Amino acid sequence: MVDSQQVESLFGYKAHLELSDVLMGVKEGRFFQGRLNVSRLNMEEATLNIQGLKQEILIQTQTLQNRAINGDIVAIEILPKS
Repeated sequence: MVDSQQVESLFGYKAHLELSDVLMGVKEGRFFQGRLNVSRLNMEEATLNIQGLKQEILIQTQTLQNRAINGDIVAIEILPKS
């Protein structure tokens, strides 16, 4: 079995969370779920429409897309501005 640190060091992506953790996070409001829309002009940019939020979420870089492809239903955590 490969652990999350091995996944990140081998592939450059963070390991996916367990489905049960994702579902609980969505239910508790820690994560938001929506369909990923990757830009046709720039694969480094994707947007996510989340029901209940007024604006799209912009996800920049394929690393932050974490192996998701256009049309995938994903769950994200919105981090504070840095």
